[in-house]
Amino acid sequence: MSIDWRHILSFGGRFFFSQRQLFSYVFPYSNLQRFECYNSSLQSFLSGGPSYIGYDISLAQDIKLTPKEFKLASGVEYFRMPPTFMAFVCDKSTLARCGLSVQNTVIEPAWRGFLTLELFNQSDQCIELKKNQPIAQIVFMRRSWIFGRKYTGKYQDQPPEPISSK
Repeated sequence: MSIDWRHILSFGGRFFFSQRQLFSYVFPYSNLQRFECYNSSLQSFLSGGPSYIGYDISLAQDIKLTPKEFKLASGVEYFRMPPTFMAFVCDKSTLARCGLSVQNTVIEPAWRGFLTLELFNQSDQCIELKKNQPIAQIVFMRRSWIFGRKYTGKYQDQPPEPISSK
């Protein structure tokens, strides 16, 4: 089930009338503009920012992945998830076709912080990723229920650098 942007979205007395208003809440420090960048090592354009079904986040550092290598990275965007929304971290198809996997994880309702991304190069070629290039797609889902407590797990308020398992 995905968000139907034609309807008013609400949680905790706060109403969202558009996808842009939701993203303004979730990403309080982002400019919310769609952009493209060219990755010369992949010989491909990648788009970032708001998309039709979610938000394409950007990489916070340069990363070079050798064949079959796993590394942690982080996203540029700070998240502030509403308690009635959750999100999934998904691969970008252009990068997946080059052999890059972004491990698909869940962003919990009411979570705050910078995402740590788990990257794996499945190909037999090196993959070079540049700072600020789009790296993953975030797909939002509205929940029809609210638990009595907010997320307070070990990754709450995650800093802007990659964090390994705690």
